[in-house]
Amino acid sequence: MPEYIPDPYLLPNDETLTGITGLPTPLPGDPRRQAVYSIQGTVYQAWWSIDAWLRLANPDEVIYLEGAEDFDIVKSDTAITVQVKKHAASISLGTAKAHEALENFWSLCCNAPARAINFHYLTTSNIAMEQDANFDGLTGIEAWRAAQTNPELAAKVTAYLKEKIPTTSSLRAFLAAATPAATQERLIRRFHWLTEQPDIEAVKRSVNDRICVLLSNKGRSVTLSSTVQKFLESHFWEAVIKPSPSERCLTQAELLRQVEAATTVSLQISIDQLPSLIGTAPPGLNLLLLLTEKAPKPPDPLLKRPALTQRLGETVKQRRTILLTGSVYKGKTTLAQLVASALCPEAWWLNVTGREPTQVDILLLALAGRIETGNCPSLVIIDDLDVSSTAHRVYRDSLALVLHRAKATGRCVILTAQGASSDSAVVHDFTNIELLDVPELSAEETATLCHEHGCPESLTKMWGSLVNATMSGHPTLVQVRIGELASRGWPNPGPNDLIAPSSAVTSVRQRVRQLLSESVPSPVAEFVYMVSECSVLMHRTVAIRLAESIDGITTAGDILDNLTGKWLERIEGNWFRATALLKGVAAEVWSPEKRKQVHIRLHDVIRKKGTLDPWEAAALLFHAFVARDKARLIHTAMRLQTIDNHDVKHEVERQLLWLPLVALEPGQSATDNAAADVFLRQLQFQKQRGLTP
Repeated sequence: MPEYIPDPYLLPNDETLTGITGLPTPLPGDPRRQAVYSIQGTVYQAWWSIDAWLRLANPDEVIYLEGAEDFDIVKSDTAITVQVKKHAASISLGTAKAHEALENFWSLCCNAPARAINFHYLTTSNIAMEQDANFDGLTGIEAWRAAQTNPELAAKVTAYLKEKIPTTSSLRAFLAAATPAATQERLIRRFHWLTEQPDIEAVKRSVNDRICVLLSNKGRSVTLSSTVQKFLESHFWEAVIKPSPSERCLTQAELLRQVEAATTVSLQISIDQLPSLIGTAPPGLNLLLLLTEKAPKPPDPLLKRPALTQRLGETVKQRRTILLTGSVYKGKTTLAQLVASALCPEAWWLNVTGREPTQVDILLLALAGRIETGNCPSLVIIDDLDVSSTAHRVYRDSLALVLHRAKATGRCVILTAQGASSDSAVVHDFTNIELLDVPELSAEETATLCHEHGCPESLTKMWGSLVNATMSGHPTLVQVRIGELASRGWPNPGPNDLIAPSSAVTSVRQRVRQLLSESVPSPVAEFVYMVSECSVLMHRTVAIRLAESIDGITTAGDILDNLTGKWLERIEGNWFRATALLKGVAAEVWSPEKRKQVHIRLHDVIRKKGTLDPWEAAALLFHAFVARDKARLIHTAMRLQTIDNHDVKHEVERQLLWLPLVALEPGQSATDNAAADVFLRQLQFQKQRGLTP
């Protein structure tokens, strides 16, 4: 008899066990015959199906598995069919898989004309740029999204696809005959590209999160979430292999039964004792309804800025998200009103001025819900959003949801905010936000506005330059000053127009002073007024020293950053100035004695900077002169006369244009101090003699 050999699959021996720390090596296999990636795709589809199951809104909805597509969410007269793809390759409107999906959707619509069907192409793929198309700088899929509300892009998308779809296709026949409006209505608004979706683990986390919320609403411990997840997963795999389509379904009632089975042992609880999964109103909906209004009409008289308006309008047409920034009364809101009235009069306008971050958070969540249901116009403006880091941390996730859903449904969002910059958290966290800062008016723009408001052509250039210079190009001040001059019939400019205060501008600045006092603590307001008195741009290190010299300010750098974009303007990185709205108002706030002390402080903090730029050196003389401080004036005048670098000396004297105009009458004293007068007169004489070329 042959010797008995034990079956290694039945009895362990030394040849089949490699020890307690290792396992036998796998058999050699052919990767081409392995179904790992296919199985991953099936598992990915499963978790998205379960996630959708947890999002069923009412008992009349049902999910059919492996129906028209991977899963279909069906109501009596509408349906959403979802194709789930776990692919590493990119996708574009030029790829075969995109054309196949579009063809499948169109065939389904033709076969079920009584239902309004939406198709969701859900994929991990990112978006590629078509090499044979021009969609105004957008990828084809980005253009598709924007084309939901943009007829021009709809026409371009149609023309492109018409050449890609086979000639025998009924979809191609439709594209060839349909108007852009018909293409939008029957195809573009119903087919949604959900690209760059998260991987399996992220979807599983979403499922777990939804289960936790469901359990919390039912008054159950969220520690039961893993058990519920296993029950739902098990039921999915049982349902998906059923032979009959009517059995391959997931319903809200079955979801409740599975949750109940997973969270109870033997005690049965009747359906009518379960809390409703649908609240009477989502959080924030009442606030949204209260605040939502149509975009206000632009103010009259209107300050038009055609180039800026056109730039914003083009961005709105591409359905991007824009953040308008600028200091107080810079014209952000007016610019948004102009574009809304021209491109989307039915736009929603949400003014969140003064709202607590928690209120903004629930408001944005409610807005995201309205966008998802399609009950929202193509343009939404959120006006005066608080973009401070503290507020942003509260509403970041809800804003992300709003921007994601707006992009996915071809809608544009305009945000206006004070204090935002390229360094702000709201810009850093959302790379798809485009920053548009509202700048000062140029002399040419101001001249054009003067002419539009009745200024004679012979005086237009002169008044444009004069108004722009005296108002520092600030849009609000320019508009007020032009209105005042128009009411006077545009007289010939005189010396008083350069130095005399304008009553209308003074009134605006009084309102701005009140707004400043209401919005910041007194020590901070004092710091802003001090910066407004500085004759030149202020370096960050100088500004911090100045703030630290004020009682009540301990975190000077933070104060500076919080004021920037609102009351202070950043110029080229580390240089700052106060808004032109506050220029000269300190004289209305302080006594003459206090104002002199402030100019002494400005002189000292600038000097402590160390190496000075020429304009800072010239500013030392100005502040010492305004303060009438003998010692500082003598010291500064002496130092300026001893500059031996010709280029530096030339630049310093360029900044002293005011000096030859000081105390020119016979016997008039420049400083009320004989010693200081001597040194100042020497410097003044050099300037008057034209020693600087």
